[in-house]
Amino acid sequence: MSTTAETRSALVEDLIERWPRRSAAAVALAAAATCSLALAWIAVSPYKTIGGMNVNSVISFLNRDGHDKYRYFTLGFGNALPKVSTYTDASSVDGEYNSARLLPEMTQYGSAQLTSAKFYGRQGMEALRAMLKHSNKYGIKWVFVHDTYYEPLLAFSGWRKSEVFDNGLISLWSKDDVPPAHPIISDAMPAPWEGLLWGTLPFGASVLALFVAFMFPDRVRALEVVPPSEAPAPVSIYAREAR
Repeated sequence: MSTTAETRSALVEDLIERWPRRSAAAVALAAAATCSLALAWIAVSPYKTIGGMNVNSVISFLNRDGHDKYRYFTLGFGNALPKVSTYTDASSVDGEYNSARLLPEMTQYGSAQLTSAKFYGRQGMEALRAMLKHSNKYGIKWVFVHDTYYEPLLAFSGWRKSEVFDNGLISLWSKDDVPPAHPIISDAMPAPWEGLLWGTLPFGASVLALFVAFMFPDRVRALEVVPPSEAPAPVSIYAREAR
């Protein structure tokens, strides 16, 4: 990878030396185009909700009347899922942190978010079907749906539509026999002190480095490595004897 980057850098330098203005303009346009492709993916991605979505009513429902005693997950929420999980006190078996999934219903089928299950083909739908089947085990009582594609599976699995939000764009499906959620015990769960270190050490190290650089600039300059081209030439032993 480093060799490829060096080759590209050398090519750009050579082009700019030969045709300064034209090459600089072409390189700037290429850089802007690559950045635009990354931003365009956000707009055309199938995981993006069409037309936006107002999830405030979903958040309000989960935060009132003891509804946060149960777990929930969403279907068809796309990139609106993080807002729900951020502003509600209820816990969920779904989320954006793919590598942290440890439940067998997720790891067995290799899919990512449940909210976008249909985009993962058969594996995604099998993971969703397994999670619906074991909802009592995890205390999952609420499923918020923004895509009617999932409704036949919910109805077949014994769930019923109980409420609608956002002018009917979001429907709430629930089960009556689900017990309150209990903590999921796992050996992979980090200890509280590990979470504290993860939240403070990286940022704290950066702040400490900036503090040292501003308060002790002479010491920092003394630790800088001098490039070989700028280092003084070594004096041979014969030159020393001649002196």
